[in-house]
Amino acid sequence: MTELGYHESGNRDGIPLVALHAFPLDHRMFNPMINELGERWVIAPDAPGFGDSASPRRVADSVDSSPFGLECYADAIAAASAEARLDRIVLAGVSMGGYVAMAVAERHPDLIAGLALIDTKSRADGDEAAENRRIMAEEVGRGVATSMRTMPTMMLGDTTLAEHREVRTELVHWIGQAPLEGIAWAQLAIAERPDRTEVLRGLDVPAVVIRGAEDKLSSAADHEAMAEALGCAVETVNGVGHLAPLEAPAEVARIIAGLMDRVQEES
Repeated sequence: MTELGYHESGNRDGIPLVALHAFPLDHRMFNPMINELGERWVIAPDAPGFGDSASPRRVADSVDSSPFGLECYADAIAAASAEARLDRIVLAGVSMGGYVAMAVAERHPDLIAGLALIDTKSRADGDEAAENRRIMAEEVGRGVATSMRTMPTMMLGDTTLAEHREVRTELVHWIGQAPLEGIAWAQLAIAERPDRTEVLRGLDVPAVVIRGAEDKLSSAADHEAMAEALGCAVETVNGVGHLAPLEAPAEVARIIAGLMDRVQEES
């Protein structure tokens, strides 16, 4: 067993969507989008150390992988797919989930039937960003999480913050529930991830890149670089920030449904 917890919904028909959440959340961030997708088959795992998943070390041990990177999560997704007898999946990742989706594309490319990258980037962190992540990991290792306090403001678009305060309230609640072990693992793993732009260039599957127009953490240039590598378009969702599926679930569900339809037509 891979030790990954997950939420599954819809009819088990065709090729499922596997949706990978952002840091430091869990599968619940996709609930509004899943509701919009109706009876489409969606599987939303929790990252190692988050939600219903086991610790990063237990997840890594279950798939004979190293716990010191996002690769153990990618390997666990592949192993869980094999356990469920899924030969192909449509993979969608938001922020950290996008980084993991690209690791799956590198390590298990034959598993991917379609790819959606949302509010993320294929390039590696610069030195300053990576060091900031290591500092956060060290802080939470000492039981301190003060650096998490500004995350809702940075993650949500200004329109969401002004017009949908209930979304910010829920996000604050979820961040407050994030386990410190999971936070530390994720920050160190993200800091060490490589540039995977060339991995995307080697994929030949239906793909889409989605960006919230008010995303403060991933730039338009980041998204254009991924789209160019994949040979697809950037779909911009207005009025939202770094968590487009949570902030604009109906619009993102419409784009994802279109991708799933393309995959089914080509399979």
